[in-house]
Amino acid sequence: MAGYEDARGHPADFLVEYRFYTEDEGGRPSLPNQRYRGDFLFAEDDPADGLWMIHHEFLSGSGEVLASWDELAPRSGRATMWILFPRTRALLQTRLSVGARYFIMEGRNKVGEGEVVEVLGLHDNPVG
Repeated sequence: MAGYEDARGHPADFLVEYRFYTEDEGGRPSLPNQRYRGDFLFAEDDPADGLWMIHHEFLSGSGEVLASWDELAPRSGRATMWILFPRTRALLQTRLSVGARYFIMEGRNKVGEGEVVEVLGLHDNPVG
């Protein structure tokens, strides 16, 4: 499986530590696989104001991209993050910084949470 970096021709925008909620916490009934496309909501934002299409690429415990599209993501761990639409990258550059907190969203449902731990190619990747 080729990772996003190979497919998109640039590095990830940023790195996060995330955690999926258990079903008892209101989360998913099962963990997602690498193809998962949940949305991103800044912790201080209201879902009614809109979500961002920023997708996870889940990493193994050793920091490697999960080897298969069908491999399940760990309940918690690290992921590189990819802003889906380059033209929105410029809008997000001032909001995405180390320590920024977010929710993993499925529609209006919060199914997980996370925090930005490192900014990678966010300021260098294409914006248009």
